[in-house]
Amino acid sequence: MGEACRGKLQVDPHPINPHTDIHPTGQHEVQIREVLHRHAKETQSTEMACIYTPDGKCRHQLTVERAAILWTQFQECVQHRPRLARRLKAGTFAEELHKLMLRYEDGSVIDRDPNHKVKIVNHWATPRSIYGVLQQCAGVTKERYASPLNYNPAMGMYWSVHKRDMLFGALHDTYAYTRTGSSVANPEYEDPEMNKSVATAVWAAQHNGQEPTVEFHVLPAWTDSSNTAYTNWLDQAPEVCKHLLQIPKQYFRFQTPTAWQTGTTYAGTPKWGVNILVTGNLSGFQRYFPYWNQEYLSAFYTDMQHAINSTLPKGRTIDDITKFVPAPRPPNAPMRTLTYSQLRRMGYPKQGQRRKQDKHTANRPDLRINTDQKMAQIKEQFRAAIGEATALRYDWREYAYTDGSVLTKRQPGAPNIGTGVYIPEHAYTGQIETWQPILPIGPQRAQNTINRAELVGILTAIQMGQTKILTDSAGSIYQIHRHNTRPQDHSQHQHQSLLDDIIQLIQDSPEPVFIGKVKSHIGIVGNEIADEIAVAVAKGCNEEDVGALDIPEEYDKPSNDRWNMYWPAQVTHLTRRTRDPITGETRTEPGRKKHWPLQDLKKDTHTISKNKRKLGEANRNTIRFEAWDRQTAHRHHATQHYMATKKVKHKAKLTAMKYRTGCLFNRKLAYMFKL
Repeated sequence: MGEACRGKLQVDPHPINPHTDIHPTGQHEVQIREVLHRHAKETQSTEMACIYTPDGKCRHQLTVERAAILWTQFQECVQHRPRLARRLKAGTFAEELHKLMLRYEDGSVIDRDPNHKVKIVNHWATPRSIYGVLQQCAGVTKERYASPLNYNPAMGMYWSVHKRDMLFGALHDTYAYTRTGSSVANPEYEDPEMNKSVATAVWAAQHNGQEPTVEFHVLPAWTDSSNTAYTNWLDQAPEVCKHLLQIPKQYFRFQTPTAWQTGTTYAGTPKWGVNILVTGNLSGFQRYFPYWNQEYLSAFYTDMQHAINSTLPKGRTIDDITKFVPAPRPPNAPMRTLTYSQLRRMGYPKQGQRRKQDKHTANRPDLRINTDQKMAQIKEQFRAAIGEATALRYDWREYAYTDGSVLTKRQPGAPNIGTGVYIPEHAYTGQIETWQPILPIGPQRAQNTINRAELVGILTAIQMGQTKILTDSAGSIYQIHRHNTRPQDHSQHQHQSLLDDIIQLIQDSPEPVFIGKVKSHIGIVGNEIADEIAVAVAKGCNEEDVGALDIPEEYDKPSNDRWNMYWPAQVTHLTRRTRDPITGETRTEPGRKKHWPLQDLKKDTHTISKNKRKLGEANRNTIRFEAWDRQTAHRHHATQHYMATKKVKHKAKLTAMKYRTGCLFNRKLAYMFKL
């Protein structure tokens, strides 16, 4: 097609976000800006703190409140703990904030241990209202098993799993510290971690002497009978471990694992109930939590009921929380005495292990943010330090957004495939906000795939005169680019004629056509609207169901003319049931053959032929194969014995097998290979 056509197509497979990306600055940046996003078919604008990499792309987003808290902790570390900052080789605040977000991405490795990775689904945060009750009633000032992204700023101290989190005020490895005072623990919801946490709290209560120690645990109850592994400590150490509440799953909601991006939002009810345990010694109970005082305990349960109800929707609140108080343990209940080795297997700490003091020191001031006035002051200081945000790199209204949809669960009577094109501002007609639904069903059923739906959307956008297109399909971008540069590779492509039409439109376009990539389902307005249109078409929604959505235009042109092409297919023998007219008996007879075209020539071909082939493409017309085949009846036992014996080294076995099959590299083969 010539260089002119190739120059008219511009593609960028790297995802962009037109609502946040800026021009490259060559360094990490943190900027506060109003970010447009769409969620649940509603477009909103929210003020967020955007974290930029040197290429100008917004890699992460934080709420302004959380970013201000982290900025305050970072400044305190740099100014009052310079030795720690030098030891950790601290960079700028923006750079360290970017590294922090990477540390808590799903699947990231913890402490260079490939078997210990972050599971974001386990990072449920206890609501602040419940923490407020524990602070008010039990004087809780420490939070264990938290992160700089989700810890409660009203706490004086918190612990995390990453050593570099110390730049943001965290303490590293809660097991390396003594457990004194009043604290709350919310470990990762894996049985070994929960057992170890409760066991360590029991050990602290039994070995801290007169030092007041109280620790609350908010843990899942996997079963309704509360027979969870960590509950064994309720029977093993009833004098220091108490069961306060077992709340059913329908009456409890956690903060979402990524609440630092969305603010104080609550997830749906979990699939399990929640246990609240308290461990402590006598002096700790006397000072922080006198559970034997019925008046105090009644006030605690009343405040806890109000705190939990504040997180629940109307109509599903708790009317009497005392019905969730477990029955007290019988006074003369038998207790199984365990040896120290058995306790160690349950997570009990080592004896005589040296631990650091978990108290405030002179170079570590208390930075609790426990009032709205103090939080507002910190946010204003953060805004002043960050400065004004720079201009965006892209104008999201200049682009057309396309998307396709194919329903995984087919609905009877619905097309089950759809395409949507959304244009915020039409460049040529001046029309604002164009919604274009397309029904991309073709005559060949095997070609009605998600790839066809995505390509039809791009084709329609170019037909509408758009030269800047954004899609969430990287495969479509690569296919169009390859069809433009190496069309001979797509001579048998499933959507060859569709790609031909797209390239022809690009060739006839008066301006270059840009096709870019955006991530799906992250709130980009244009992409979300295009997805809503495509899903509505796939479900067969009409104008009354969708509102402003017009009747979909049909695109029924074949993706490729394959009527004269042989295509591999899987043969299925259908059966039919017939009734004997004389005896009335029903019998099954073989029916016609059904041919199903293979979708994936690599995967499906191997699946079908793996039970029918043995030697693959090996050349069997050789002297060695014939000799080997003649010895089939005699070689089995000897070969198995030779390969299984331990008297011969593996290298010697390999050499012998190479010699026997003619693969041993010798002078003859070297001469043949011109080596």
